[in-house]
Amino acid sequence: MVNHNPYPESNQEQQSQTHDGHSQGCSHEDGHKHHHPHKEYLHVTVHYPAAAHPFVEPHASHRETVGGLKAKVLKAFHLHEGTGPDGSVTTYTLYFHKHALDNMDQTLGDLAGDNSDLKFKLAQQIVQGIA
Repeated sequence: MVNHNPYPESNQEQQSQTHDGHSQGCSHEDGHKHHHPHKEYLHVTVHYPAAAHPFVEPHASHRETVGGLKAKVLKAFHLHEGTGPDGSVTTYTLYFHKHALDNMDQTLGDLAGDNSDLKFKLAQQIVQGIA
Protein backbone atom coordinates (compact mmCIF):
# COMPACT_ATOMS: atom_id res chain seq x y z
CA MET A 1 0.00 0.00 0.00
CA VAL A 2 1.30 3.44 -0.90
CA ASN A 3 0.02 6.20 1.35
CA HIS A 4 0.90 9.75 0.44
CA ASN A 5 0.43 11.50 3.76
CA PRO A 6 0.14 15.26 3.29
CA TYR A 7 1.96 15.78 6.61
CA PRO A 8 5.21 13.81 6.33
CA GLU A 9 7.52 16.31 7.98
CA SER A 10 7.75 17.30 11.62
CA ASN A 11 7.96 20.97 10.62
CA GLN A 12 4.47 20.83 9.22
CA GLU A 13 2.82 23.86 7.73
CA GLN A 14 0.73 25.66 10.29
CA GLN A 15 -2.93 25.96 9.43
CA SER A 16 -3.87 29.60 9.46
CA GLN A 17 -7.28 30.62 10.64
CA THR A 18 -8.94 33.94 10.43
CA HIS A 19 -11.55 35.15 12.81
CA ASP A 20 -13.65 38.16 12.06
CA GLY A 21 -14.98 39.41 15.34
CA HIS A 22 -17.69 41.40 13.61
CA SER A 23 -21.04 39.91 12.87
CA GLN A 24 -22.26 40.51 9.39
CA GLY A 25 -25.79 41.75 8.84
CA CYS A 26 -28.06 41.49 5.89
CA SER A 27 -31.08 43.60 5.13
CA HIS A 28 -34.28 42.14 3.83
CA GLU A 29 -37.09 43.75 1.88
CA ASP A 30 -39.17 44.07 5.05
CA GLY A 31 -36.48 46.33 6.53
CA HIS A 32 -35.46 43.89 9.27
CA LYS A 33 -31.78 43.31 9.70
CA HIS A 34 -30.61 39.83 10.67
CA HIS A 35 -27.13 39.28 12.06
CA HIS A 36 -25.13 36.26 11.05
CA PRO A 37 -22.10 35.09 13.03
CA HIS A 38 -20.31 34.17 9.80
CA LYS A 39 -19.74 35.55 6.34
CA GLU A 40 -22.14 34.62 3.57
CA TYR A 41 -19.53 32.49 1.78
CA LEU A 42 -16.51 30.44 2.74
CA HIS A 43 -13.12 30.75 1.05
CA VAL A 44 -11.92 27.18 0.45
CA THR A 45 -8.40 26.19 -0.58
CA VAL A 46 -7.35 22.58 -1.24
CA HIS A 47 -3.67 21.74 -1.68
CA TYR A 48 -2.69 18.58 -3.57
CA PRO A 49 1.07 17.89 -3.55
CA ALA A 50 1.11 16.62 -7.15
CA ALA A 51 -0.59 19.76 -8.50
CA ALA A 52 1.20 22.98 -9.41
CA HIS A 53 -1.60 25.13 -7.98
CA PRO A 54 -4.23 24.60 -5.28
CA PHE A 55 -7.96 24.32 -5.89
CA VAL A 56 -9.58 27.58 -4.76
CA GLU A 57 -13.30 28.18 -4.27
CA PRO A 58 -13.83 31.75 -3.01
CA HIS A 59 -17.62 31.49 -2.69
CA ALA A 60 -18.32 28.07 -1.17
CA SER A 61 -21.62 27.58 0.61
CA HIS A 62 -21.82 26.79 4.32
CA ARG A 63 -24.28 24.04 3.32
CA GLU A 64 -21.90 22.33 0.89
CA THR A 65 -20.90 18.87 2.06
CA VAL A 66 -17.43 17.36 2.32
CA GLY A 67 -18.53 14.86 -0.36
CA GLY A 68 -19.59 17.66 -2.70
CA LEU A 69 -16.31 19.48 -2.20
CA LYS A 70 -14.32 16.28 -2.76
CA ALA A 71 -16.15 15.62 -6.05
CA LYS A 72 -15.37 19.17 -7.28
CA VAL A 73 -11.72 18.89 -6.23
CA LEU A 74 -11.21 15.51 -7.93
CA LYS A 75 -12.76 16.88 -11.13
CA ALA A 76 -10.61 20.05 -10.98
CA PHE A 77 -7.41 18.00 -10.56
CA HIS A 78 -8.55 15.42 -13.19
CA LEU A 79 -8.39 12.60 -10.64
CA HIS A 80 -10.49 9.44 -10.47
CA GLU A 81 -11.04 6.97 -7.66
CA GLY A 82 -11.42 3.28 -8.39
CA THR A 83 -9.70 0.17 -9.62
CA GLY A 84 -7.05 0.52 -12.30
CA PRO A 85 -6.23 -1.95 -15.11
CA ASP A 86 -3.54 -3.53 -12.92
CA GLY A 87 -6.02 -4.20 -10.10
CA SER A 88 -4.72 -1.43 -7.84
CA VAL A 89 -7.32 0.68 -6.04
CA THR A 90 -6.83 4.45 -5.85
CA THR A 91 -8.69 6.60 -3.33
CA TYR A 92 -8.33 10.21 -2.21
CA THR A 93 -8.84 11.66 1.26
CA LEU A 94 -9.38 15.26 2.30
CA TYR A 95 -7.57 16.37 5.45
CA PHE A 96 -8.62 19.30 7.62
CA HIS A 97 -6.29 20.30 10.48
CA LYS A 98 -4.40 17.03 9.96
CA HIS A 99 -7.56 14.93 10.43
CA ALA A 100 -8.92 12.72 7.66
CA LEU A 101 -12.49 13.62 6.76
CA ASP A 102 -14.56 10.47 6.44
CA ASN A 103 -18.09 11.87 6.91
CA MET A 104 -19.06 12.93 3.39
CA ASP A 105 -22.32 14.44 4.69
CA GLN A 106 -20.60 16.89 7.06
CA THR A 107 -21.06 20.49 5.94
CA LEU A 108 -18.29 22.99 5.34
CA GLY A 109 -20.11 25.38 7.66
CA ASP A 110 -19.83 22.83 10.45
CA LEU A 111 -16.08 22.56 9.86
CA ALA A 112 -15.64 26.32 9.56
CA GLY A 113 -17.28 27.35 12.81
CA ASP A 114 -16.57 31.09 13.12
CA ASN A 115 -13.90 31.06 10.41
CA SER A 116 -14.48 32.04 6.80
CA ASP A 117 -11.23 30.53 5.45
CA LEU A 118 -10.93 26.75 5.14
CA LYS A 119 -7.70 25.03 4.11
CA PHE A 120 -7.60 21.35 3.19
CA LYS A 121 -5.01 18.91 1.88
CA LEU A 122 -5.82 16.11 -0.53
CA ALA A 123 -3.91 12.83 -0.21
CA GLN A 124 -3.80 9.85 -2.55
CA GLN A 125 -3.83 6.26 -1.35
CA ILE A 126 -3.01 3.36 -3.67
CA VAL A 127 -3.55 -0.25 -2.66
CA GLN A 128 -1.62 -2.50 -5.03
CA GLY A 129 -3.60 -5.22 -6.77
CA ILE A 130 -2.74 -8.90 -6.57
CA ALA A 131 -0.75 -9.89 -9.63
